[in-house]
Amino acid sequence: MSPSPSSWPKSETAVSWYKDLSIFRHQLTAFAGHEIGLHGYTHEFISQLSAKQQQDVLTKSISVLTDFCGKKPLGYTAPSWSTSKELIPQLEAEGILYDHSFMHHDLQPYFAPDSSETWIETNHAKSADAWMKPMTALRPSKVVEIPSNWHLVR
Repeated sequence: MSPSPSSWPKSETAVSWYKDLSIFRHQLTAFAGHEIGLHGYTHEFISQLSAKQQQDVLTKSISVLTDFCGKKPLGYTAPSWSTSKELIPQLEAEGILYDHSFMHHDLQPYFAPDSSETWIETNHAKSADAWMKPMTALRPSKVVEIPSNWHLVR
């Protein structure tokens, strides 16, 4: 026996194309007042996409879920937690309020870094002196991060 829609979590993320395959379940979720958040279009690894491709996927996913739910999604979880330096600025520009893709802090929600920090990637082909440099300070974005290890406690 399936649990009733009233016992489902208040927020659910879904890949956009999946809504076509399970339209009834997502309709129940949306009609019961629960949020359906963004989770890519085809569960793509955004870390392997160009900034333009990432934006195209985000734009399409927002359009699909907005049309389906009747309102714009407010949250996002990166497929497979595959993130990029462009993610937070793109979410912020699209008006997405929260993300659930990072683990900077285990339990406490926080404002995700705005991606303006700079660092040198570890390059094993070079000497350690070439890449052992301090990172610049992190600045908060307007996107609230709900850490992946964060749990609701009753």
